[in-house]
Amino acid sequence: MEGSSDRECDTTLNKANAIVQGIMKKIKPTIDGKRRRDTVLRYVRHKVQSIDKSLLVSAYGSWPLRTFLPKSDVDIVVIGNIGLQDIKHVFEEDSEFRNVITHGSGTDAEILRFFVGRMQVDLCVNHDDGLASNLFMEMVNRIFMRNNLFKESILLVKAWSSIEAKILAPGLLTSYSIQVMVMHVLLNLPGKNVTPFEVFKRFLETYSRFDWDKLAMGRRGVIKLYEVNDLQTAYTGHPEFDLLTPCLEYCASETNSGKPPVCKKDGFVKADMNIIDPINRFKNLAYKVTRPRLKKGDYKVNKPDNMRSNEKTRASNDMPGG
Repeated sequence: MEGSSDRECDTTLNKANAIVQGIMKKIKPTIDGKRRRDTVLRYVRHKVQSIDKSLLVSAYGSWPLRTFLPKSDVDIVVIGNIGLQDIKHVFEEDSEFRNVITHGSGTDAEILRFFVGRMQVDLCVNHDDGLASNLFMEMVNRIFMRNNLFKESILLVKAWSSIEAKILAPGLLTSYSIQVMVMHVLLNLPGKNVTPFEVFKRFLETYSRFDWDKLAMGRRGVIKLYEVNDLQTAYTGHPEFDLLTPCLEYCASETNSGKPPVCKKDGFVKADMNIIDPINRFKNLAYKVTRPRLKKGDYKVNKPDNMRSNEKTRASNDMPGG
Protein backbone atom coordinates (compact mmCIF):
# COMPACT_ATOMS: atom_id res chain seq x y z
CA MET A 1 0.00 0.00 0.00
CA GLU A 2 2.86 2.34 0.86
CA GLY A 3 4.50 1.80 -2.54
CA SER A 4 1.20 2.47 -4.27
CA SER A 5 0.79 5.71 -2.33
CA ASP A 6 4.30 6.82 -3.33
CA ARG A 7 3.58 6.09 -6.98
CA GLU A 8 0.34 8.11 -6.80
CA CYS A 9 2.25 10.98 -5.20
CA ASP A 10 4.90 10.87 -7.94
CA THR A 11 2.21 10.80 -10.62
CA THR A 12 0.46 13.81 -9.08
CA LEU A 13 3.77 15.69 -8.81
CA ASN A 14 4.62 14.90 -12.44
CA LYS A 15 1.20 16.17 -13.56
CA ALA A 16 1.64 19.36 -11.53
CA ASN A 17 5.10 19.94 -12.99
CA ALA A 18 3.73 19.40 -16.50
CA ILE A 19 0.98 21.99 -15.89
CA VAL A 20 3.53 24.45 -14.53
CA GLN A 21 5.74 23.95 -17.59
CA GLY A 22 2.75 24.84 -19.75
CA ILE A 23 2.19 28.00 -17.68
CA MET A 24 5.88 28.90 -17.87
CA LYS A 25 5.79 28.77 -21.67
CA LYS A 26 3.03 31.38 -21.64
CA ILE A 27 4.58 33.78 -19.12
CA LYS A 28 8.30 33.49 -19.93
CA PRO A 29 9.92 36.52 -21.56
CA THR A 30 9.70 36.24 -25.34
CA ILE A 31 11.99 37.57 -28.05
CA ASP A 32 9.26 39.97 -29.09
CA GLY A 33 8.81 41.19 -25.49
CA LYS A 34 12.55 41.81 -25.17
CA ARG A 35 12.66 43.57 -28.53
CA ARG A 36 9.80 45.93 -27.62
CA ARG A 37 11.47 46.83 -24.33
CA ASP A 38 14.81 47.38 -26.07
CA THR A 39 13.07 49.78 -28.45
CA VAL A 40 11.51 51.68 -25.54
CA LEU A 41 14.88 51.98 -23.77
CA ARG A 42 16.62 53.27 -26.91
CA TYR A 43 13.85 55.80 -27.44
CA VAL A 44 13.95 57.08 -23.86
CA ARG A 45 17.75 57.14 -23.87
CA HIS A 46 17.71 59.25 -27.04
CA LYS A 47 15.31 61.78 -25.45
CA VAL A 48 17.25 62.00 -22.18
CA GLN A 49 20.65 62.29 -23.83
CA SER A 50 19.34 65.08 -26.05
CA ILE A 51 19.68 67.15 -22.85
CA ASP A 52 23.18 65.90 -22.01
CA LYS A 53 25.05 63.11 -23.80
CA SER A 54 27.04 62.28 -20.67
CA LEU A 55 23.92 61.00 -18.85
CA LEU A 56 23.81 57.25 -18.21
CA VAL A 57 20.40 55.73 -19.02
CA SER A 58 19.94 52.13 -17.93
CA ALA A 59 17.17 49.62 -17.35
CA TYR A 60 16.81 47.87 -14.00
CA GLY A 61 14.31 45.60 -12.29
CA SER A 62 12.58 42.58 -13.82
CA TRP A 63 13.45 43.36 -17.44
CA PRO A 64 17.29 43.01 -17.36
CA LEU A 65 16.85 40.21 -14.81
CA ARG A 66 14.55 38.47 -17.34
CA THR A 67 11.81 37.89 -14.78
CA PHE A 68 9.22 40.19 -16.30
CA LEU A 69 5.64 39.13 -17.00
CA PRO A 70 4.04 39.93 -20.38
CA LYS A 71 2.37 43.07 -19.00
CA SER A 72 5.23 44.24 -16.78
CA ASP A 73 6.34 47.87 -17.07
CA VAL A 74 9.85 49.10 -17.85
CA ASP A 75 11.99 50.55 -15.05
CA ILE A 76 14.67 53.02 -16.14
CA VAL A 77 17.21 54.98 -14.11
CA VAL A 78 19.13 58.07 -15.22
CA ILE A 79 22.51 58.66 -13.55
CA GLY A 80 24.13 62.07 -13.83
CA ASN A 81 23.93 65.75 -13.00
CA ILE A 82 20.26 66.35 -13.76
CA GLY A 83 16.93 66.70 -11.98
CA LEU A 84 13.70 64.82 -12.57
CA GLN A 85 11.82 68.00 -13.53
CA ASP A 86 14.34 68.72 -16.30
CA ILE A 87 13.59 65.34 -17.85
CA LYS A 88 9.87 65.74 -17.33
CA HIS A 89 9.92 69.03 -19.24
CA VAL A 90 11.50 67.35 -22.30
CA PHE A 91 8.95 64.53 -22.26
CA GLU A 92 5.96 66.84 -21.85
CA GLU A 93 6.96 68.68 -25.03
CA ASP A 94 6.81 65.44 -27.03
CA SER A 95 3.34 64.23 -28.02
CA GLU A 96 4.67 60.66 -28.30
CA PHE A 97 4.69 60.45 -24.51
CA ARG A 98 1.28 60.19 -22.85
CA ASN A 99 0.28 61.12 -19.30
CA VAL A 100 3.67 62.20 -17.96
CA ILE A 101 3.23 62.37 -14.18
CA THR A 102 5.49 62.55 -11.15
CA HIS A 103 4.80 59.78 -8.67
CA GLY A 104 6.11 59.05 -5.17
CA SER A 105 7.49 61.23 -2.41
CA GLY A 106 8.76 61.11 1.14
CA THR A 107 10.45 57.74 1.71
CA ASP A 108 9.88 56.71 -1.93
CA ALA A 109 12.14 57.73 -4.77
CA GLU A 110 10.31 60.13 -7.05
CA ILE A 111 9.62 58.63 -10.45
CA LEU A 112 8.38 59.90 -13.77
CA ARG A 113 5.59 57.66 -15.09
CA PHE A 114 4.49 57.75 -18.70
CA PHE A 115 3.62 55.52 -21.65
CA VAL A 116 5.54 54.84 -24.83
CA GLY A 117 2.88 53.33 -27.03
CA ARG A 118 1.19 50.84 -24.70
CA MET A 119 4.30 50.25 -22.58
CA GLN A 120 4.36 51.88 -19.15
CA VAL A 121 7.70 53.39 -18.15
CA ASP A 122 8.81 54.31 -14.61
CA LEU A 123 11.88 56.56 -14.71
CA CYS A 124 13.91 57.74 -11.72
CA VAL A 125 17.06 59.84 -11.35
CA ASN A 126 20.24 58.91 -9.45
CA HIS A 127 18.47 56.14 -7.57
CA ASP A 128 21.01 53.40 -8.09
CA ASP A 129 19.65 50.91 -5.55
CA GLY A 130 17.80 49.17 -8.39
CA LEU A 131 21.04 48.52 -10.27
CA ALA A 132 22.62 47.13 -7.11
CA SER A 133 19.68 44.81 -6.40
CA ASN A 134 19.85 43.51 -9.99
CA LEU A 135 23.54 42.69 -9.58
CA PHE A 136 22.82 40.95 -6.29
CA MET A 137 19.98 38.86 -7.74
CA GLU A 138 22.15 37.79 -10.69
CA MET A 139 24.71 36.54 -8.16
CA VAL A 140 21.99 34.64 -6.29
CA ASN A 141 20.89 33.04 -9.57
CA ARG A 142 24.47 31.87 -10.19
CA ILE A 143 24.58 30.21 -6.78
CA PHE A 144 21.40 28.23 -7.39
CA MET A 145 21.97 27.72 -11.16
CA ARG A 146 19.96 24.52 -11.84
CA ASN A 147 18.82 25.78 -15.24
CA ASN A 148 17.74 29.22 -13.99
CA LEU A 149 15.62 27.70 -11.22
CA PHE A 150 15.70 30.93 -9.22
CA LYS A 151 14.44 33.11 -12.07
CA GLU A 152 11.79 30.62 -13.19
CA SER A 153 10.54 30.31 -9.61
CA ILE A 154 10.28 34.10 -9.37
CA LEU A 155 8.25 34.18 -12.59
CA LEU A 156 5.84 31.54 -11.30
CA VAL A 157 5.36 33.23 -7.93
CA LYS A 158 4.94 36.63 -9.58
CA ALA A 159 2.31 35.25 -11.95
CA TRP A 160 0.34 33.82 -9.03
CA SER A 161 0.88 36.97 -6.95
CA SER A 162 -0.39 39.35 -9.62
CA ILE A 163 -3.16 37.29 -11.22
CA GLU A 164 -4.66 35.18 -8.42
CA ALA A 165 -3.51 36.52 -5.05
CA LYS A 166 -3.46 40.19 -6.14
CA ILE A 167 -0.60 40.93 -3.73
CA LEU A 168 1.87 42.11 -6.39
CA ALA A 169 0.43 45.59 -6.73
CA PRO A 170 1.00 49.22 -5.72
CA GLY A 171 0.76 49.50 -1.93
CA LEU A 172 1.43 45.80 -1.48
CA LEU A 173 4.47 43.71 -2.43
CA THR A 174 7.00 44.78 -5.05
CA SER A 175 8.77 42.50 -7.52
CA TYR A 176 12.00 42.89 -5.56
CA SER A 177 10.40 41.90 -2.25
CA ILE A 178 9.02 38.75 -3.91
CA GLN A 179 12.48 37.98 -5.30
CA VAL A 180 13.91 38.19 -1.77
CA MET A 181 11.12 35.97 -0.38
CA VAL A 182 11.76 33.35 -3.09
CA MET A 183 15.50 33.53 -2.39
CA HIS A 184 14.92 32.66 1.28
CA VAL A 185 12.71 29.72 0.28
CA LEU A 186 15.41 28.34 -2.03
CA LEU A 187 18.12 28.74 0.60
CA ASN A 188 16.17 26.38 2.82
CA LEU A 189 14.95 23.93 0.17
CA PRO A 190 17.06 20.74 0.16
CA GLY A 191 17.78 18.62 -2.89
CA LYS A 192 19.31 19.28 -6.28
CA ASN A 193 16.43 18.22 -8.54
CA VAL A 194 14.03 20.93 -7.43
CA THR A 195 11.45 22.32 -9.84
CA PRO A 196 9.77 25.76 -9.93
CA PHE A 197 6.52 24.10 -8.82
CA GLU A 198 8.20 22.72 -5.69
CA VAL A 199 9.63 26.16 -4.92
CA PHE A 200 6.16 27.69 -5.42
CA LYS A 201 4.60 25.07 -3.13
CA ARG A 202 7.21 25.72 -0.43
CA PHE A 203 6.70 29.49 -0.87
CA LEU A 204 3.00 29.07 -0.03
CA GLU A 205 3.73 26.73 2.88
CA THR A 206 6.37 29.07 4.33
CA TYR A 207 4.51 32.35 4.14
CA SER A 208 0.99 31.08 4.81
CA ARG A 209 2.06 30.25 8.36
CA PHE A 210 4.68 32.94 8.86
CA ASP A 211 4.03 34.87 12.10
CA TRP A 212 4.65 38.46 11.01
CA ASP A 213 3.61 39.69 14.48
CA LYS A 214 6.68 38.12 16.05
CA LEU A 215 9.09 37.41 13.19
CA ALA A 216 10.79 39.19 10.31
CA MET A 217 12.62 38.02 7.23
CA GLY A 218 16.21 39.04 7.87
CA ARG A 219 19.10 39.41 5.49
CA ARG A 220 19.86 35.71 5.69
CA GLY A 221 16.70 34.19 7.08
CA VAL A 222 14.06 34.34 9.79
CA ILE A 223 14.79 36.50 12.86
CA LYS A 224 12.80 37.77 15.83
CA LEU A 225 11.01 41.04 15.11
CA TYR A 226 12.68 42.84 18.02
CA GLU A 227 16.08 42.00 16.50
CA VAL A 228 15.64 43.86 13.19
CA ASN A 229 17.90 46.72 14.28
CA ASP A 230 20.54 44.39 15.68
CA LEU A 231 23.33 44.46 13.07
CA GLN A 232 24.80 41.09 14.04
CA THR A 233 21.47 39.25 14.13
CA ALA A 234 20.12 40.83 10.97
CA TYR A 235 23.26 39.88 9.07
CA THR A 236 23.78 36.28 10.18
CA GLY A 237 22.12 33.08 9.06
CA HIS A 238 22.41 30.68 6.16
CA PRO A 239 26.02 29.62 5.41
CA GLU A 240 25.48 29.74 1.62
CA PHE A 241 25.16 33.49 2.02
CA ASP A 242 28.91 33.63 2.67
CA LEU A 243 29.37 33.22 -1.09
CA LEU A 244 27.45 36.47 -1.58
CA THR A 245 29.31 38.53 1.02
CA PRO A 246 31.73 40.19 -1.46
CA CYS A 247 28.83 41.05 -3.76
CA LEU A 248 26.78 42.47 -0.89
CA GLU A 249 29.67 44.63 0.27
CA TYR A 250 30.28 45.87 -3.27
CA CYS A 251 26.60 46.72 -3.80
CA ALA A 252 26.44 48.65 -0.53
CA SER A 253 29.64 50.58 -1.27
CA GLU A 254 28.70 51.51 -4.86
CA THR A 255 25.23 52.84 -4.01
CA ASN A 256 23.43 54.83 -1.33
CA SER A 257 22.17 51.54 0.12
CA GLY A 258 24.45 51.36 3.14
CA LYS A 259 23.14 54.60 4.61
CA PRO A 260 19.90 55.07 6.55
CA PRO A 261 17.38 57.51 5.04
CA VAL A 262 17.60 60.93 6.64
CA CYS A 263 13.95 60.79 7.73
CA LYS A 264 14.43 57.45 9.51
CA LYS A 265 16.61 58.22 12.52
CA ASP A 266 15.58 55.05 14.33
CA GLY A 267 16.94 52.77 11.61
CA PHE A 268 14.71 50.02 10.24
CA VAL A 269 11.03 51.04 10.21
CA LYS A 270 8.73 48.23 11.33
CA ALA A 271 5.39 47.57 9.64
CA ASP A 272 2.78 44.81 9.44
CA MET A 273 5.19 42.82 7.27
CA ASN A 274 8.94 43.14 7.74
CA ILE A 275 11.40 42.05 5.06
CA ILE A 276 14.94 43.40 5.34
CA ASP A 277 16.57 44.39 2.06
CA PRO A 278 19.70 42.19 1.79
CA ILE A 279 21.77 45.12 0.49
CA ASN A 280 20.33 47.75 2.83
CA ARG A 281 19.57 46.73 6.40
CA PHE A 282 17.70 49.99 7.02
CA LYS A 283 15.12 49.30 4.32
CA ASN A 284 11.88 47.41 4.92
CA LEU A 285 10.78 46.02 1.55
CA ALA A 286 7.22 45.57 2.84
CA TYR A 287 6.78 48.81 4.78
CA LYS A 288 3.77 49.81 2.67
CA VAL A 289 1.88 46.61 3.37
CA THR A 290 -0.91 46.99 5.90
CA ARG A 291 -3.26 44.31 7.14
CA PRO A 292 -6.45 45.79 5.68
CA ARG A 293 -4.78 46.15 2.26
CA LEU A 294 -3.53 42.58 2.14
CA LYS A 295 -6.32 39.99 2.04
CA LYS A 296 -8.89 41.92 4.09
CA GLY A 297 -6.99 41.89 7.36
CA ASP A 298 -5.36 38.50 6.85
CA TYR A 299 -1.87 39.52 5.79
CA LYS A 300 -0.54 36.01 5.38
CA VAL A 301 0.04 34.60 1.94
CA ASN A 302 -2.88 32.24 1.47
CA LYS A 303 -2.79 28.91 -0.30
CA PRO A 304 -5.18 28.24 -3.18
CA ASP A 305 -8.32 26.41 -2.07
CA ASN A 306 -7.50 23.30 -4.10
CA MET A 307 -4.10 22.98 -2.41
CA ARG A 308 -5.70 23.29 1.05
CA SER A 309 -8.31 20.64 0.22
CA ASN A 310 -5.63 18.27 -1.13
CA GLU A 311 -3.64 18.67 2.09
CA LYS A 312 -6.75 17.92 4.17
CA THR A 313 -7.36 14.75 2.13
CA ARG A 314 -3.74 13.69 2.53
CA ALA A 315 -3.89 14.33 6.29
CA SER A 316 -7.07 12.27 6.70
CA ASN A 317 -5.49 9.39 4.75
CA ASP A 318 -2.47 9.47 7.07
CA MET A 319 -4.62 9.22 10.20
CA PRO A 320 -5.00 5.79 11.89
CA GLY A 321 -8.02 4.03 10.52
CA GLY A 322 -8.21 6.50 7.59
